[in-house]
Amino acid sequence: MHYADELDPLNIAVKETEAWVTYASRQYDLALKQFKSLGDDSGLIHVYREKGMYPEAIALNKRWAATDPSQSREQYPLALMASIYGLQGRKDEAEALIKELKETVRHRYVSGFLFAEAYVGLGQRDQAIIWLERAYEEHDEWMVFANSYPGLDRLRSEPRFQVLMRRMNFPQ
Repeated sequence: MHYADELDPLNIAVKETEAWVTYASRQYDLALKQFKSLGDDSGLIHVYREKGMYPEAIALNKRWAATDPSQSREQYPLALMASIYGLQGRKDEAEALIKELKETVRHRYVSGFLFAEAYVGLGQRDQAIIWLERAYEEHDEWMVFANSYPGLDRLRSEPRFQVLMRRMNFPQ
């Protein structure tokens, strides 16, 4: 991505991808700078979560939600915020968002991967893995990120998670 950026330094899509790759490689301080320079609130919220900066993540999400209320009720932002609330110890808020996701399932598909992310925040590893296994069985497109996504790092030591990653033929 650095080389692509050198070749096309004005291409925002390249810079955006570079920031997400930096995030996925756990270089959070650099990712923070990259997302800030892009004005990417979603990326910043993710980095704040990984750095344990939960109040900053929540404040930024509230600001973003105020500018686009309908978007903030989408599946992915709900799962991300459930994860953050759970990690911060705000169990009731996390569970309320999970409940909202479960209501959405009644009307349309919600990725099991997103439920897993929410349950990781609550420290409910068994539930998270159950949802990941379900996502795997459903051939959920989000599962391509399972081996590299920082939001699942708290599951990596779990034997069932490791078995799932082997079933998906990810490199060990």
